Amino acid sequence: MRKISGILLVASLFAGLAQASGGGGGGGSTVAEVPELVAAQGAIDKSDWDGAIGILTPYVASHPRSADGFNLLGYASRKQGKLDNAFRYYEQALTIDPKHRGAHEYIGEAYLMAGDLAHAE
Repeated sequence: MRKISGILLVASLFAGLAQASGGGGGGGSTVAEVPELVAAQGAIDKSDWDGAIGILTPYVASHPRSADGFNLLGYASRKQGKLDNAFRYYEQALTIDPKHRGAHEYIGEAYLMAGDLAHAE
């Protein structure tokens, strides 16, 4: 019971963060200004994970300092169930921007999916 209430607490905290950050993938306003990120977000909004990854993989290769790009790539990978990839991309986003709210939120969700409550908190 204690573990379940901890998971519910963490999930509710993440829900609050999602509302505060606008949900979606990006943690900053730059997503709306970059055509590739707009297209990737559109694919994500349609649950087209392969489409988003197809856009984001070359984008982050040519923009290796894009925390938003790596965060969106982590999000799409997580939604596909590819947690190893998701963790790698979220970590990269947080290395670039340690305060990236979207990456913090979504890496926590990935830890919950992996059953790692300690890291999720």
